[in-house]
Amino acid sequence: MVWTRNEDSSLRIPILIRIGEFAAWLEHNSTKTLIDYIGKHTWFSERYCREDDEHVLKELIYYGHALILLDGLDEVSSVKRRGEIVDLIRKFIDEYVRTPNFISAFDDEVTNIRNPYDWTDEIYS
Repeated sequence: MVWTRNEDSSLRIPILIRIGEFAAWLEHNSTKTLIDYIGKHTWFSERYCREDDEHVLKELIYYGHALILLDGLDEVSSVKRRGEIVDLIRKFIDEYVRTPNFISAFDDEVTNIRNPYDWTDEIYS
């Protein structure tokens, strides 16, 4: 795949947040938010970046150059804790998402795409 820049698209740096790890971090940092956690999160059990470089990830977010990937809300067993995390995510979106390109795995446009070569159509027609 070749990326080209135009007025409608911009490249974004992906930042993967594992919600299970975020929930565990919140146990010890109950007054913190999702933006506070970014830069402290891990990748293969290693810290994502050095403490003095956390601001770089946050600046990418502030200027709209990050793609935040949230994974694993289903790993949080407490319904109450899930609700708290969803509230923190909503606050994060309200404060930091500056683009209309917000996409959820639950958006119909994304998840209801039909495969034009779906063999089940032949069976049921």
